[in-house]
Amino acid sequence: MIVAYVRTARPSKEAQQAQEDEIAAAMGPIDRVYRDTGSGLTTHQGLRDAIDSLAAGDVLAVVAADRLGRSAALYQQIVQEINRRGATISHGIE
Repeated sequence: MIVAYVRTARPSKEAQQAQEDEIAAAMGPIDRVYRDTGSGLTTHQGLRDAIDSLAAGDVLAVVAADRLGRSAALYQQIVQEINRRGATISHGIE
């Protein structure tokens, strides 16, 4: 299953849709989309829900690694949790 996560700094349906469209163009059909708005300095509920939805073999797709968070430590923590679930991450789609 392809799970897309999109995050924009400000509320913008157009910007979120653009990220979703980029993911779909690179990955094919998306099964689920989770969205957040706000700074990358904190973990957001949409990201938490996206990670919680992952099962073995799933892919969490984001347009860029910084969509997950700006801290290297937070990014590593997220990647480790995704890997523990048997899922993978795809980023750098832009």
